Amino acid sequence: METKYKANAGALLLKWTTDGVLFLGYEFNGLMKGIDLLSECSYNPETAAKSVKIGSKFVNKRLNAYCEISNVLDSGTNVLGSVVVKCRELFLGYQGGYDMVSNNITKNDVGVAYACPDIDLHFRCTSIPYVYGLSVLYKARRDLDIAVNGIYGKRENTQKWTVGAGAKCKIDEKSTLRFKFDTDLQLATSLLQKIADGVTLILSFNIDCANVTRGGHKVGLALNVEA
Repeated sequence: METKYKANAGALLLKWTTDGVLFLGYEFNGLMKGIDLLSECSYNPETAAKSVKIGSKFVNKRLNAYCEISNVLDSGTNVLGSVVVKCRELFLGYQGGYDMVSNNITKNDVGVAYACPDIDLHFRCTSIPYVYGLSVLYKARRDLDIAVNGIYGKRENTQKWTVGAGAKCKIDEKSTLRFKFDTDLQLATSLLQKIADGVTLILSFNIDCANVTRGGHKVGLALNVEA
């Protein structure tokens, strides 16, 4: 359950999950134009686990930067930062994370995206230099988008390729159909149906085609309500 209260200078967020964890956060955006200050704390009454997170975000037409420092009881302090720069139709991004206790880099990712009128390209390298990915989105028609995604990972002597394809088809003004399939033989599809203004029903499922008779398939149902 989540409640968000917006005011002139920011927003107050209160969240609770069935795990018993309470989240309290505040976003302050009245300092300077394009700069937001973020804070969040969580507490679990059953385990007495606590965490505190503070961060800042800066956004304008050509730059999107974010930095946060989080501290979890008995786990130490982590630093996370990211920056995305826009140069015409080219986007360059980097994300880095650092664990002060273990003195290890937790995130080391870079991405490049290029947008054309009908084609979008996205190249990324996560956990540099171990995992590489390339995605291509083709806008075939106004009501049909086709995408292909490839991932290559290498750790020591282990290598793995994963290639997937997906499509999004807008049936009419109220219905949208999506599906995807990859080399791991995972087939997924979803149907989004707008029931009324502000009310949307989503039905989705995933089939493991490599083990159809064994089970373990997934079905999801969601109802989004906006007021």
